[in-house]
Amino acid sequence: MLEHGAIRGRIPHAHPMLHVDRVLEMEPHDLIVTSKAITGSETCYAQLGPGVGQPALRYPPSLLIESWGQGGALLWLERERAQGRTDGNAPILATLRDITFHRGVYPGDTLRHTVRIDQYTAAGVIMSGETRCEGDLVAEVGYALAVLRPSGELF
Repeated sequence: MLEHGAIRGRIPHAHPMLHVDRVLEMEPHDLIVTSKAITGSETCYAQLGPGVGQPALRYPPSLLIESWGQGGALLWLERERAQGRTDGNAPILATLRDITFHRGVYPGDTLRHTVRIDQYTAAGVIMSGETRCEGDLVAEVGYALAVLRPSGELF
């Protein structure tokens, strides 16, 4: 299990784009389970005025997938470190397919992401997985391709 402070040093994402709070489980090179608590203080809610209804507080699906993908980044970069490759590359989620959203999530919910790395390739990784909230299926990702790029090229 990794807490938030340890995660901050393991992937290049930083506030406000770090969307993983805790690693709950990790099977090296194969599977990771992470959590993300949704709060009313998320940056995505900053422009909302008082008295908005529940639909306006739905956590954006793009951020939900970003959070899921960051779990995959943690798993992949752990493998890279174990193999002595710490050359400052950043993982980029390049392609997603077969995504199904089953229900929305809102402030007060805690997401539980499961990411499997199905295949390591010369160019990247192929991943799949799901997100749950209180046991309910929130989203499924059938296929995701991620690649590594030099961090200096990204910013």
